[in-house]
Amino acid sequence: PCLAAYAKELEPYHGWTLRRVYRLGLPRGMLPRQAFLARLAASESDADVQAAVEDMRALVAVWTPLLREWRRTFVELDLEDSRRV
Repeated sequence: PCLAAYAKELEPYHGWTLRRVYRLGLPRGMLPRQAFLARLAASESDADVQAAVEDMRALVAVWTPLLREWRRTFVELDLEDSRRV
């Protein structure tokens, strides 16, 4: 999933070197899902992990329309910079 997200959102803007770094590093650098969520939670208890997941869902619900509007504004004002880095 992390490589698919990278390929969709960031890879088109990266040159050869950055693409190689991400493709080699992402699979090795990602924690298993449960370990990642436990680090975000107040503790490793199931209740705290579930609360962290719910908090992230709420954050995504707030940010999604904002990001959509920002993207629309960038396109409308011709501010989108699709050059590779």
